[in-house]
Amino acid sequence: MLPHAMSRQVQLSMRCLATTPVLQAALIVSESGGSVMDAQGELITTQYCDSLAAEIDDLLQESGVLSMADLAVTYSLNTELLRSTVSSRMGSTIQGKADAGLLYTPAYVRNIKAQLRGALRGTAAPVALTSLVKDLGLDSFSGSNSMVSQLVDELLSEGAVRGSTKGGGGSWVPNVHTAAQQGAVSGFYTQNGWVGYDLVRKAGISNERA
Repeated sequence: MLPHAMSRQVQLSMRCLATTPVLQAALIVSESGGSVMDAQGELITTQYCDSLAAEIDDLLQESGVLSMADLAVTYSLNTELLRSTVSSRMGSTIQGKADAGLLYTPAYVRNIKAQLRGALRGTAAPVALTSLVKDLGLDSFSGSNSMVSQLVDELLSEGAVRGSTKGGGGSWVPNVHTAAQQGAVSGFYTQNGWVGYDLVRKAGISNERA
């Protein structure tokens, strides 16, 4: 085969390849300057993502809390793309917080914090935070352990509640319970002149010889 004929055949082959959907998509993405991305075979523009984020924010401000899984189904998007779209626009287009697959507005979080403050102040014995959240009827918040722990830590640092968290932040022990336990140990010792180490440990007294 002559050189010029071979060259023409290569050019024709390259033209055919360039018309395949995959290569066309790759070409559009590469020439878009970052304004177009390939999401599992679908081309999506940043303008679409901006509009999507604005719509999600409208829904969020109206409801207070949204599920990322539900949003992915509603907009027929894969969860990773949706998470990327939301996280990159959090604090700008979307006014809220994200945790454990949920989106919250600042007002919703403040409301939850107020309910937690009241519930924690009303406890007289140790309680699991998951149980406390469930008793408050906060079903949408039940899977967000990190958010609950963060809010409890904020309440402690503000002096709004008195107690401590145990088990990696999974349970709450009010000061009134600790004081009652330690008072019982002190009273037992005063009456009997001795007290067992097990009782001391259960009362939360770290220095057993004190």
